[in-house]
Amino acid sequence: MDLTPPSGTCGAIFMHALSRYREYTKTPFYLWRPFLRDPNDDMVVEAAVTGGCDSIVTFNSRDFAGVEQFRIRVMTPREFLFEFGELE
Repeated sequence: MDLTPPSGTCGAIFMHALSRYREYTKTPFYLWRPFLRDPNDDMVVEAAVTGGCDSIVTFNSRDFAGVEQFRIRVMTPREFLFEFGELE
């Protein structure tokens, strides 16, 4: 099943860039919950820590305050695309 948005959209560019850097990992399990302001986002931090990610890409960066202690940077999709050269 192809989940790629129509070509030329920001979503398509983002998904293409993201697919170039993905890795598969095991299901995480940690005991620090709840950690974030929005407990529904805790699984994102757990996945990032388990996967050894450098960054979390989100439009909602305010809800990820404190993840710096895991050496994870929070960035917007636009920042991600600029950093990896997908946008000029």
